[in-house]
Amino acid sequence: MKQKKIIFFIPRLPGYFLYNLEYLSKNLNTKLFVYHYKNDEDAPYELELSEDIQFKSIEKYTKKEIISQSISIYPDMVVISGWNNRLFRTLGSVFKKRKIPVVMPIDNLWKSSLKQYLFWSFGYRFIKSFADFIWVPGYPQYYYAKKLGFKDAEVLFNCYNGNYLGKNELAENYFSIKEKSFPKTIVFVGRFVDYKYPHLLAEVFDEIQSNKSNDWKLILIGNGKLKAKISKIPNDNIIIKEFMQPKVLNDFIAKQGVFCLPSHNEHWGLVVHEAASVGLPLILSDTVGACSTFLINGYNGYKFRSKDKEELKERLLAIMNKSDSQLLEMSKRSLEMSKKINCNIWSSSLLSIIS
Repeated sequence: MKQKKIIFFIPRLPGYFLYNLEYLSKNLNTKLFVYHYKNDEDAPYELELSEDIQFKSIEKYTKKEIISQSISIYPDMVVISGWNNRLFRTLGSVFKKRKIPVVMPIDNLWKSSLKQYLFWSFGYRFIKSFADFIWVPGYPQYYYAKKLGFKDAEVLFNCYNGNYLGKNELAENYFSIKEKSFPKTIVFVGRFVDYKYPHLLAEVFDEIQSNKSNDWKLILIGNGKLKAKISKIPNDNIIIKEFMQPKVLNDFIAKQGVFCLPSHNEHWGLVVHEAASVGLPLILSDTVGACSTFLINGYNGYKFRSKDKEELKERLLAIMNKSDSQLLEMSKRSLEMSKKINCNIWSSSLLSIIS
C-alpha cells in the first residue's frame, strides 16, 4: 500500500499532539511533515522529536518558502490549525485549488454571542474558502459546526486525544495500591489564568478546611499570572507545583485521587481526558467541553454550575465524604469512559477522508 503524506500547520507543538503524531506515523503507514511556531512560555515542553517525522519551525522561513516547500511534498492531505492565522488560511487556499483535501480542527463552543451571530451569516463560506472539512473534538463543537451550516459529511470527530503514553495501563497498576488506601488529593493541571479559575478552586478548598479540618490536599500544577495570588492563601494543604513534562506528569497524576477543572467556557479541556485515562474521578464545570464526553454526573464524578462557588463546594464535599471503595469505583468508571478515544481512533478519524 502506498504511504500517505500529511502536512500539519500548527500554532505550537504540545506533548499530547506529538504522541498522537508518533502513533499515526508508526502504525498507519503515513509520512508526516509538521510546521509549527514556538511553544508558549507557560507550557515549556521539552520533547524528543521523532526522526521519522519532519519538523520545521515556521519562524525560519518566509511565506513564499513555506508554500514552495509544502507544494513540493505532494501531500495527500493538509491540516491547518486555526482560522485566525492568515498564513494558514493562505496555505489552505493553495492546496484546495490543487484538489488536496484540507482539514481544519475547530474547538469553538456556541455561546449565542453577537459576534457569533454575525459570523453565522458568512462563516460557512469563509471557512470553505480555505478548508474542505472541519475536525471537532465532540458534540458541543459539532453543534457549532451545524449552526454554521456544515454538512455531516464535512465534519470529523475526535480531534483531541489525551489517552496516550500507556495511561490506561498505568491506571490499572495503581488501582491495586488505591484499594488499600485511596489518595486524599484533588489535583488541578493547567495554566493559572482567569478563565480556568484555579484561584476559585483554591479559595473554596481553603474555606472547606477552615470550617472542618480533614486530611485532603489540593495540588495545583502549572504556571501563569495567578500563581502569586494562590500562593498567598495560608494553607499548608494547598500545594503548588511547576509545569511538568508529559511523561513526569503522566505518572504523577496517576497516583492522585481526584481531578478538578473549574474553568468557565473551556472549549474542550484535553486534560480532562488525560485525567480520566489514568483513572481519576472528575469534578468539572458545566462549561468544560470535554465534560460532555468523559463525565456522567454522579457516576464517575460531579458537574457544577460554572463560577458557582457554593455548588463547587458542595461537589468537593460530596467527594471528600465518600468512602475509599466508592472513590475507587468512580476511578474505574472514569477509566472506562476514557476508552472512547485513543491514538488509533484519533488517527483513523483523520485518515477516514483519504481511506
